[in-house]
Amino acid sequence: MKLLFAFLLSFSLVSLSACKSDKDAEGPATLIGRWQLTNLECYCGPGPLPNEVVEFATNGTVVFYTDGKEESRGTYTFATGKTTCSGDAIPVLQFKNTPSIFTENVAYTLEASTLVLDQGLCLDAPRKTYQRD
Repeated sequence: MKLLFAFLLSFSLVSLSACKSDKDAEGPATLIGRWQLTNLECYCGPGPLPNEVVEFATNGTVVFYTDGKEESRGTYTFATGKTTCSGDAIPVLQFKNTPSIFTENVAYTLEASTLVLDQGLCLDAPRKTYQRD
């Protein structure tokens, strides 16, 4: 009986340790959620800050909202690659089927509750800063 119990306990522990968590599969778990635009850097005219929210889901979908209405929807993945403004490979988010993001590789930084998406400020593409919503 002790042998059977030991076997079952060992099997359970090995099975649990072999499982891959969503956090491992999705990259930084802190990216998941809703983010409110708080700063916009671009070579654009003066005006009010757009009411923009971006939402990242664990299944790899991303949705951009403007004034509460869905503007675009697509997918994202974590990668390492070059952007229009970087000569070296850096951590990027790759967006697919998202019309509001016109470059595939977007440089990002994620620190605590601040997310920065740089679409290529060096070429007049926006750099947007978001706070967790």
